[in-house]
Amino acid sequence: MILFDTSIFIAGFITTHPRHEPCLSAIQKVHKGNLKAAISCHSVAESYSVLSAYPSHPKITPAVAEKLIEENILKYFEVIELSLNDYRKAIARVREANLSSGAIFDSLIIQAAHKKNIRRIYSGDLSDFTRLSGSDIEVSEP
Repeated sequence: MILFDTSIFIAGFITTHPRHEPCLSAIQKVHKGNLKAAISCHSVAESYSVLSAYPSHPKITPAVAEKLIEENILKYFEVIELSLNDYRKAIARVREANLSSGAIFDSLIIQAAHKKNIRRIYSGDLSDFTRLSGSDIEVSEP
């Protein structure tokens, strides 16, 4: 099983994104049943936030963003919910790395992977994940 970071969905859904083709291909593999994959519950909200604010033409409306998530993510990907204890572990991981700000969001995704014993994350943001994930999780682009 592979955990998908938000960045893969954004690139896969935005046709003008430079990483569109490989990310869309990875999403389609999940849709066809050729790849088992998951997403952190946090990434569901983050996907909505980014899609509905993305400076595309035509603009992605909130209704279209919701539909993309419902029909392309929630229908096919296992959604991993985090507990308060999981959030504490994610915060501790960021503190131990002496990082701040948005690094917590990457740590939440890593915590979701740990919770389900997933050892691979697809992300378009390799450097941020690599500095937090340790050697037990492989982070790569699709």
